[in-house]
Amino acid sequence: MVRLSIGDAMQWSQAFAKREWRLVLPVALAFIGLPAMVFQLSMPAEAMQPGAAMAFRPWMLWILPVMLINIIGGLAISAMALIPNISVAEALRIAAARLWVVLAATLLAGFVAIVAISLASLLAAFLALIFGAAPTALSPLVTLLMFGGLSYIVVRLVLLTPLVVDRPLGPLAALRESFMLAKGHFWRLLGMLLLMMIVAILLLFAVQSVTGLIAFLLGRGLGAGQLGMAIVALSSALLNAVISAAFYIILAAVYRQLAGSSSGI
Repeated sequence: MVRLSIGDAMQWSQAFAKREWRLVLPVALAFIGLPAMVFQLSMPAEAMQPGAAMAFRPWMLWILPVMLINIIGGLAISAMALIPNISVAEALRIAAARLWVVLAATLLAGFVAIVAISLASLLAAFLALIFGAAPTALSPLVTLLMFGGLSYIVVRLVLLTPLVVDRPLGPLAALRESFMLAKGHFWRLLGMLLLMMIVAILLLFAVQSVTGLIAFLLGRGLGAGQLGMAIVALSSALLNAVISAAFYIILAAVYRQLAGSSSGI
């Protein structure tokens, strides 16, 4: 089994980001930060209110092109991290060419997850019927099993993006190889993902607190509420781009170790 060092992956990622941030950051902004900001600004005001109903609205369909653009950005950043001296144009070309594989693999994995959840729910209802309990009595156990199963799938497939960029595999082969790469490293990868999630949440909270205060002061003191909202949106887009770029770079660094890549910075 290939040795995985999260510390080495972090050091590699830091060195790569320090050298290539001028190329990576614009891609992350253009394909991840700004599309999310535009989508957020296009949301109706009532949808932003606490406790707003989550009924379907036509504007929600815009999330689909935003997600596609985000995936292309992630693939491009992965290509820049994995392929030495690649240009931004070439990274985007590779991302566009491999987009269908990520989409197909994600749909397949989602289908399997939905089937598994459905079977778990049916099993819970069957057991409740046998033991004469209310179907809701086993809900906590079913929820725990579903959460654990989904977490397992996410961790085992976390290297799908760099894998698809690096190897000319189809959807099924990519899913199988992603599972194999993560074999024996589940807990390390899970810990890494949890740590990255916690750091991202703390950064988002800190930045949104500061920019929210600025927006409040501009709106109340200077009557420039729109300017304050623009500052909040732009800062969120920038932070989203930075966090996402770091995420894809770190995944590429982990993939390099597990795939036995010998190329370096």
